[in-house]
Amino acid sequence: MADRILLTLAMLVSYGAGYALIRWTLGLLAPGRATPDGLPLILAGVPLLLCVLFEWSTGLWDRTPGTLGLGSLTVALPMALAGAGAAAAFLLLRGFGPAVEAGFGREQIGPAITVWGVATIGIAILALALWRFWPAPTPRLF
Repeated sequence: MADRILLTLAMLVSYGAGYALIRWTLGLLAPGRATPDGLPLILAGVPLLLCVLFEWSTGLWDRTPGTLGLGSLTVALPMALAGAGAAAAFLLLRGFGPAVEAGFGREQIGPAITVWGVATIGIAILALALWRFWPAPTPRLF
């Protein structure tokens, strides 16, 4: 159980580090529009939640061999790339997505929800593909 908790923490921290690396470096330079409050949280949270749920249900990275029992920590790189992809999608949508002004109506929020939803599905597929198909570490003695 402690290995699964360590693996979950490694997934959370590396996803957050990848997200923060892009969001707080390139995000300061990229132009931005106003976005609805909940959509960026869904875009960032759904891929991570899906990867953690799939890991807890299958134990794919929990059973990978590695150096001195730390094989499961190699999940950090694919999760960091997934977080960076989510941050890049956020910046692209904030800069080039449909604008939502204050006091928005159904005509403005419909296209915004559709575009952000499609982007969330795409980032979730990318995150699950990185989580599932990343090469597993090779077993070594030292």
